[in-house]
This record gives sequence, C-alpha cells and structure tokens, in this order.
Amino acid sequence: MSASAVIVLCLIWTVIHFVARSLSHHDGALLPTNTRNRAGRQRIKVQVEWVHLKIETASWNQYHDALIGQLSSKRYHAQQVALKLLYNVGVAVGIMGMLCATGILVWSCATMVGGLGQPRLSKRDLGSQQVGSTKPPLVQAIIPGVTAPFSHIIPMLSALFCSQLIHELGHAISSALEAIPMQSAGVALTLIIPSAFVAFPAGYIDTLKPLAKARVIAAGPWHNAVGWIILLVLGWLQLSYHLMTLLGYENISDVGRVVISVQSRTTLRDYLPPGSIITMVDDLRLSGDEETWTSYLTMPRTPMEMMGWCVPGPAFLDSPETCCVEDVSVSLLSCFTNGNEQGCVDAVPLLTKPKENIRCQADFECSGNSLCVRPDTVAHLFRLTVRFPDWKENDEEDVVLWHGPRKEVWQEVKIGILRPRINLLPLWLPSLVYLKMAMLSLFLFNLLPLPYLDGSQLLDALLDMIGHGHIAPDNYDIELGNDGADAGAAALHWRWKSTVRRIVRGGTLAAFTACILLASWNAV
Repeated sequence: MSASAVIVLCLIWTVIHFVARSLSHHDGALLPTNTRNRAGRQRIKVQVEWVHLKIETASWNQYHDALIGQLSSKRYHAQQVALKLLYNVGVAVGIMGMLCATGILVWSCATMVGGLGQPRLSKRDLGSQQVGSTKPPLVQAIIPGVTAPFSHIIPMLSALFCSQLIHELGHAISSALEAIPMQSAGVALTLIIPSAFVAFPAGYIDTLKPLAKARVIAAGPWHNAVGWIILLVLGWLQLSYHLMTLLGYENISDVGRVVISVQSRTTLRDYLPPGSIITMVDDLRLSGDEETWTSYLTMPRTPMEMMGWCVPGPAFLDSPETCCVEDVSVSLLSCFTNGNEQGCVDAVPLLTKPKENIRCQADFECSGNSLCVRPDTVAHLFRLTVRFPDWKENDEEDVVLWHGPRKEVWQEVKIGILRPRINLLPLWLPSLVYLKMAMLSLFLFNLLPLPYLDGSQLLDALLDMIGHGHIAPDNYDIELGNDGADAGAAALHWRWKSTVRRIVRGGTLAAFTACILLASWNAV
C-alpha cells in the first residue's frame, strides 16, 4: 500500500470518528431514521472503536416477524416443507464443505511446509492457472498489491460484501423457518474490510433440536454455495456477457483484448493504461481465440520470431557478442541472430517502428548486404502492439517493447473482451471472477470448525445429532422424570462431545495458525 493510500485511509477514519462522536452528543449514538414520528421511530446504533465501525438497526425486524407469521400459518405449509427440505440439503452440503475446507487447510499447510526455501508467492492472473517452477499450494491467498493488483481492491471488497449479504440472508430466512425472532441486523467496517451480520436473542438457537439448529447454522454457507453455482451457470451460458452488452459494454474481441488493469508495481503500468487495446503479441493477433494470450505467454520455452528484420550485415557481424551472454547487459543492445551468427543490435528503434523497418524471413529478402536477423531467445524481448484509449479517433498502433520473462506480463496485466462505450462505466464490472471467488471462499472459510465461525457451531449440532441429544449435565432437570441411567448417558455424551470438539477445534486452529505464519513467511 502506498503512502498516499495510507494517508487517505487515516483521513477517512478520522472523519468517521469525528462524525460518530458528534452524533453521540445528540442522541447517545442512536440516530432516528424517521424524524416525523418520534414515538414510533426506529433507531440506528453506531459504534466506533479504533478502526472498527459497527452500524446496527432493528428496522428489519418487522419484515422478519412477518416472514415468521407467514411460514407458521397453514396457508404456507407447503412452502415451509419445501424450505425445510432445501435447508436439509444445505446441512448435507455444509458437512461436505466442512470436511473439504478442513482437508484443503491441512493440505495447503503441508504444501507450504514442503515448499519452504523455494520460490514464493506469484502474482495472480484471473481466470487462468498460475505458472512457476514449483507446484503452488492448493489455496493461494489473494492479497491486494502482493498476489493481486492493488487496483482491484474495490471489486474485491464489493464482491466480499455482496457475498456476506447473501450469507446473512440465509441465516435470516432459516431462522424465520424455525420461528426465531431477529434481534438486529447491520453492517460493519474493519479498517477497509466490510461485513454484514444478523443477531438473534441469546439462547434461542440452543433450544432447537439438533437438525433444526444445523439448518439455521448451515444456511449461510449454503446460500454462498448456491450463489457460486448460479455464477458458474451464468458464465457457462454467457448470460452475464449478454447482460453487460445491454448495460453499455461492447465486444472488442475482433480487434484484440482490452487492458482492464495493470499491477501497480510494474513499469508496464506507464505504457499500458487501462482501456488500451492489445491487438498483437509479437506477430500473433489476439482477435478471436481467447487462449492465444495465455498459451503464448506461458509457453515453457521462448519461441523464435516467425519473421525477422533486415539490418546492415557488416555492422551486425562486427558487433560484440557480449550481450548474448546470459545476465550480461551492454547499454541498450540486445542479442540477435541470423541463424548462424550472433550480434548485438539496438532493439528499440528496430522493433518499435514497424513502418521504418523491413521485415523478412531469409537473407535474400533483404537488399544489398543486409542480413535477416531475429531476437535471440536469451534476449527475452517481447512486443505488444497497442491501440491507446482514444483508438476510435486515432487508429494508429504503437509497439511496447518488454524485456524480461513473458510470464510476468501474463501475471501482471489483466485483459478482457468487453469495453465500456462511455467512460463512466468501470472496466472491471464485467468480471465476475472476484464474486465467484468470494462466494466459494466464504462458503469454505465459514465452515472451518474454528471459534466464532459457522463450522464450529455446525460441529456441535452434528455431535448432538450423533449423540441423540443436546442437554448438558448442568442443564439436566431431575424433576422432568429422567432416571439416573439417562443422566449418566447425558453426562457421558457431554464429556465425549467436549473431547471431540476440543480435538477438532484445536487441530484446526493449529493448522490455520501455521498456514498464516507460513503464508506470511512466503510473502516476505
């Protein structure tokens, strides 16, 4: 994060604290939402502590109560049965998700332990596999400015917040199905990370039967899983593409690929402004086939140029060959070859001015004593033919010359085929990649059996279902007529449940902590 971003963040939180403190003097941090009816008005509670903002309201309780009334009536009995069946499926998916999330956590931890001392985090290219000399961990952290462009932070946080709203909607609907009143709902902001929540009166969920309790707990992750599946189907049917074309985007795939963003720490950012159209990579056109960009830039070996350039033969043959030695740089000269001989040539004027230089495939195509040369593979030269954002008014193309591994361009430049027709529309809007990532990540992460997560409570409900009960010895009432054998069985189940819960939670917490430490080490 740059210094300017830190300053802006500090100013934002200063304003938040100032506004919250000013409001607290008027109404104790309780803000009316309807000033015309003070007796029946709903109130919003605002709390600010350091870099944590919490806004809570009971305004939505009336709608939740109305939903409880509808689902409890005989008129909507069929809908109630259908919803219970749907959320029972959610419980089964939640169990599988918990096992899958725990397995991924352990596998990722083991992979990172085995990869200590090897190359570290690589930057991420959305919609593509990562490349590298080592096998990446099963789960790759998405860190703005490290593994993803910092410029993507707005769509990433927007996707996260949208996923959390869908998650909490699942808890709200399933709780109404079990006639649990809602205490409040709200949103929160921790530093720059938004979140949403619904709260229920303490103890209500614990009074439910194990299956009903599991339905309420698993409903949030289940909604995220359904959302992820819907997004996959939309992508498969290309419905999102057609929607974007109706909302003001145009398909430029017949011209090339639009630059959506460029990693902030790369020099390419100065030469590839967002909105530019990349029409060619070296001599390959990007129009049509979507795989050209990825397949060409991720080839394990640098391909030789299909066509060369005519250069004066004597000057080429008399030039030093020191630039053809790996990791040796001689001014702006780069290593070229004509198949038999190597020489050093100033690549910038030769490769970036196509109208001033003659292309060739062999020496006989060049006039006089000129030779047909191509960049040697050790030169690591790569050309991007670009039309800049005003390309509709100016149809000229420029050539950007890149020196270095081609895969870095693939990792640091995010491209697409949809370009906004008006400048007010963001370039990143057509991409649903972050939303799909957020849906799947929230589904898996919340099902980890860790404290304060849905997975921990779902584990308790599952243990109650296995033990055919959910009453702790401390809550056992002898006046209910239970005999000593039942009390002993309840006590045995409680001790067994506590032991299993301790082992699972402790092991998961240890693996989670190890993953964070190892990921931090790899990111250094």
